[in-house]
Amino acid sequence: MRRTPERRRLRSHGKPSKPATCTPAAQRAFSWHRCAKTARIGFRATTSRKGNPVLGGHQRASTGGGGRPSDRQPKSSLAVSFLKMLASLPFALLGVLMVGWGWSMLGDASVLSESGRSTTGVVVSRELVRAGMGTTPKIDVSFTAFDGTRHVVRYTGDERVGAHIKVLYDPANPDRSSIETTRSQRGLAVFIIVCGVIFAVGTPCLFAWGAVAEARLRRSSGTSR
Repeated sequence: MRRTPERRRLRSHGKPSKPATCTPAAQRAFSWHRCAKTARIGFRATTSRKGNPVLGGHQRASTGGGGRPSDRQPKSSLAVSFLKMLASLPFALLGVLMVGWGWSMLGDASVLSESGRSTTGVVVSRELVRAGMGTTPKIDVSFTAFDGTRHVVRYTGDERVGAHIKVLYDPANPDRSSIETTRSQRGLAVFIIVCGVIFAVGTPCLFAWGAVAEARLRRSSGTSR
């Protein structure tokens, strides 16, 4: 069969076969096509599922904003969690103060219940004291202790001036007194203590739980990319 100098036609998928005539130009064109095909296959084989190329057997670390590797993201998450924990400290401190205040009220109620004496006092003055966004009525009550000494103590109440009210006081310290019953004092003290425990313990736990949940969400969103 007579050889023809023309190249063979391209196949149906567009890839050229080896030319019939082994001229230098034809050999270079054929070699270039085969090398490009081999490089594409090798690149696809060394590409991970996330789309990051694997070079030298190690996957290149994905970068986030600013070109920094994603392995530094856990450090930033820990810093944010630490700042959130610091933000909960004022609430925890408020809770500790409330627990101390309620415990003191509970102690006073116990003392008045065990060794308190009752007498009749007279409201000598009344005024509205601004407290936060509103006002609270305060009254000054004057009473005489069993030893004849006169004491004036301020309470929260809206009785008019000149009204007579019952006062329960401690004989050892008459300034420790109350115009309320010991049962109501104990109820209020327990309520304040419970609220203080919620602020002191519950608020930091809530902040910590939110920080952990946010860190897990960031980690899961980072792995799904």
